[in-house]
Amino acid sequence: MAGKRKRKGAAEPSKKDVSPEPKDNVVAWRHFFNANYKALRAVEKELTEKE
Repeated sequence: MAGKRKRKGAAEPSKKDVSPEPKDNVVAWRHFFNANYKALRAVEKELTEKE
């Protein structure tokens, strides 16, 4: 086995945080919009508390 090296990161399979579904894109957009909505609500809450 001389000359054969294990490449870094080749052992682990690529992982997806969302399980593969037929509407995977829809799920991704839903997470994106939910995160933005929550962030906006948090900013609004902070602004109203400062006043």
